[in-house]
Amino acid sequence: ADALEKLEAERRAMIADIAHELRTPLTVMQGRLEAIQDGVMPLEMGEIDRLHHQTGLLSRLVEDLRTLSLADAGRLTLKLQKCDLGLLVRNVTAAFQTSLEAQRIEAVLRLPTQPIHMRVDADRMAQIVSNLLANALAHTPAGGTIALELFVADQNVILRVSDNGPGIPQEALARVFDRFYRAEASRS
Repeated sequence: ADALEKLEAERRAMIADIAHELRTPLTVMQGRLEAIQDGVMPLEMGEIDRLHHQTGLLSRLVEDLRTLSLADAGRLTLKLQKCDLGLLVRNVTAAFQTSLEAQRIEAVLRLPTQPIHMRVDADRMAQIVSNLLANALAHTPAGGTIALELFVADQNVILRVSDNGPGIPQEALARVFDRFYRAEASRS
């Protein structure tokens, strides 16, 4: 009964989180479109680009929701293939370059000179690295540094992402891998 109650509480929290995450880009888009309709804001390419960016966020959120539902149903399939993890980390980091520069954050890559090949789902692995990098970017102060280090130790491949942000509060460390857990409930 306790386990079911906990699962139901997590489900309710997940639905609230998803609703909040979907509401943000929708609110931005609605406000901008109403301003254009009212003649307060001119319709120009820069505004269309901003609206397009918001639709991209919505698409990503809907795809994340789809992925979660497939995983919950045990139907998420992995497309395993040989992949150079160092190249993958380099490419994902390059995709963040504009955001890093905008916040004056330096990305330091410590990658091996030789390829590290593994059989992984490259898309899912890129998603993991992107999530780690996005979290580091969100919590690193302007002028800070994010380091991505990839190495082999005891037949394990280790990816370490570190930054000089505030870190995770000590009391949250035990729950950091609990599904949908947030150290600060107010943080998006």
